[in-house]
Amino acid sequence: MNLLVFLMMAMGAVGAFSEVHAQLPSHGPPGEEARWRPTVVLTERGAFVSDGAGTYAAGCEAHAPGEATGSSTVSSSVPSSVSSSVLSTVPNVAGALDASGLRLCASRLAAAHPHAERVTLTADPAVPLADLVAAMDALRGTTTRPLFPEIQLAAGVR
Repeated sequence: MNLLVFLMMAMGAVGAFSEVHAQLPSHGPPGEEARWRPTVVLTERGAFVSDGAGTYAAGCEAHAPGEATGSSTVSSSVPSSVSSSVLSTVPNVAGALDASGLRLCASRLAAAHPHAERVTLTADPAVPLADLVAAMDALRGTTTRPLFPEIQLAAGVR
């Protein structure tokens, strides 16, 4: 009897911890929010901000010259292997992420796409955790002026 009670309690404890809440992406008809999916990739040289049309130039007001348009995947809109000839959207300052520059970029993009709430954030393995957290804070905005409150973390692209 004691063994049965012990097993029931052990299974109940395991069952309480086995529940995982996940939000799957919707696959409904494409709308403005579904078509525009910004991605921020952190590298050792800075942050690359891109969407389905390509990588943004410095200042986030337009796409970089020579960018291919029409790509909707993260890996094709991010510079492959981040070649040295490609300038980052928000270059690092003194070896660290320019969080204020990334916040300015995010505010411009949020103003251009007011219904967008989600951004995908990924980082190379060499990027310090402090830069990743600073990027999350910059992209999220403030409580009085939220920019992208939903941040999806993705595996680094190399």
